[in-house]
Amino acid sequence: MTRACKGVPWMEVDGRFRHPNAIARLTASTAKIAPPPPPLVPSPRPTSSDRPQALNSLSSHPPPPYLDVLHIFKMSGAAASAGASKFQAFMNHPAGPKTVFFWAPMMKWCLVAAGLKDLSRPADKLSVSQNLALAATGFIWVRYSFVITPVNVSLAAVNFFVGSTGLGQLARIWHYQRTQDDPVARYFGTAGPAMKVKSEATAKTA
Repeated sequence: MTRACKGVPWMEVDGRFRHPNAIARLTASTAKIAPPPPPLVPSPRPTSSDRPQALNSLSSHPPPPYLDVLHIFKMSGAAASAGASKFQAFMNHPAGPKTVFFWAPMMKWCLVAAGLKDLSRPADKLSVSQNLALAATGFIWVRYSFVITPVNVSLAAVNFFVGSTGLGQLARIWHYQRTQDDPVARYFGTAGPAMKVKSEATAKTA
């Protein structure tokens, strides 16, 4: 239904008479308003029957070799980090290489080497007082190494060997004084003249 007003035909829209320009603006504004989007409906999870046959065949095969290599690299990285942490703990230990408590026992291994070298010396040339002092100080310091702070296992180890070499030489001296026999020197071929004469006499009588 239309109605003329001042020569302009008005049109009835929604029960009201409106100017044609107002109708055009109203139409343009309603056209700019987008309709609401449709609600999102979750799609159903595909099953093994919906997947292609190629994917089903791949899932039944073991993983490719490069995945195992990556796993090995991860394990080696973890092992390397654990080794690095242990090395740092060793370096920063109160009796570690950054302190004198580590290097003093290292120098004391020279006494062990000297005691082992004396095994080739004839028993009649060994000093009782020297080996008695080495054996006593070695075993005393083994006990002392676990009492001091920090506990020094390296010091205990070297003193144990120092005491053992001194005790072994004392046993050689005691055995030689009882029997005039030195099997250790005879083994190394460094027996004294008395031992050589006795060995030759024993061989002749035999």
